[in-house]
Amino acid sequence: MNKARLIVNPKSGGDRAPALLPLISSALRTFVSELDVTITEGPDDAGRAAVHAAEQGCEALFVAGGDGTLNLALRGLASVPGGFGRLVLGIIPFGTGNDFARALGLGVEPEAALQTILDREVAAVDVGMLNGRPFVNTSAGGFVADVSRVVTEGLKDVTGRLAYIIGGARALFGAEPFSARLRVDGGTYPAWIEDIDVQMFAACNSRTIGGGYPIAPAAQIDDGLLDVFVVRQMPTLEFIRLLQRIAMGEHEGDERVLQFRAPSFSLTFDRPVRVNTDGELLDASSCEYTVLHRAVRFFAGPEFAGRQ
Repeated sequence: MNKARLIVNPKSGGDRAPALLPLISSALRTFVSELDVTITEGPDDAGRAAVHAAEQGCEALFVAGGDGTLNLALRGLASVPGGFGRLVLGIIPFGTGNDFARALGLGVEPEAALQTILDREVAAVDVGMLNGRPFVNTSAGGFVADVSRVVTEGLKDVTGRLAYIIGGARALFGAEPFSARLRVDGGTYPAWIEDIDVQMFAACNSRTIGGGYPIAPAAQIDDGLLDVFVVRQMPTLEFIRLLQRIAMGEHEGDERVLQFRAPSFSLTFDRPVRVNTDGELLDASSCEYTVLHRAVRFFAGPEFAGRQ
């Protein structure tokens, strides 16, 4: 491999990424002739570095950070014509959740993931799109997005994965259900339209969220479908009990949860709703979801490699 770029988020993993940078750089240079390194200082740096990697003919882009850093890099690639297909991505996990690294069979420890990347096995995986914004793990609205808002980098640095539990408790106090019109364009069910009062919803490309909670246990990262569930409005205490089942992936068949798999669907809300895409937040009056089937190549573990 002639040329690659490495993006390092120095705030990920309790500042472990900069400390391991010499090890990462040395390992990657064993099969990359020219390696450019970008250490991010602000939220736009990862996207800009990804754009430069695509435009300058890099064959690979490595991201040392968490799911949010990866999402910022993907947004940069999405802005380049044909950007997703120009290079192979490698994740060196330093975040709190690291759910997509887990989905790729890389594990959650940077040293182990780096060793797997050095095997050079590649898998083509789906990219979900929300209103033109990419995500590879999960996009969710309502309660899950409220948790993302209160789980700050400082809280994650102090408490690690426990931050999501603390954030969930805080978010429950401010949770406000909303109404939505759901349009499903096919998939495992015929197309239909339904009006529904919503507590939360999630569109899942992979199985876990929040550092390993299997909220979509049947999801596949390369099947061209999103695994979707919409939780109907209910009293807070009942919702808390249901959340325990969702966190364990035990909500299938629960009549309080509308579930389906589809290549595209949309939600139109009665008010702006906070929505999460791989940790990045936006406010939306409507959500149009689609899937780009096997659009991006990632270095992956042997259980996923070769699935083209």
